[in-house]
Amino acid sequence: MTKCRLGCNSHPKGFREITHQLGLQYGALITLVAFQQTEAKNKNSRHTVPGDVLKSQVNRLQWPARSEGHRMMVIGDQEVELSRTGRF
Repeated sequence: MTKCRLGCNSHPKGFREITHQLGLQYGALITLVAFQQTEAKNKNSRHTVPGDVLKSQVNRLQWPARSEGHRMMVIGDQEVELSRTGRF
């Protein structure tokens, strides 16, 4: 396995691509569910993530593209559905 420029073994997008291709080969319905949380939720958590760690994670985040699946749902704070694309 090759290392990425960030030092990890693979990108999340690379993992999603493998899953996407496998789903297409088998004719599977691919549904992406992404959870979008605010920093306020972290601050109110019993086990908070330090600000510098959170910022580093956000900077490396690779948000999935809607084209990576047949349908996609984005869930926000308090489990509120923010968006939905594709046929459910």
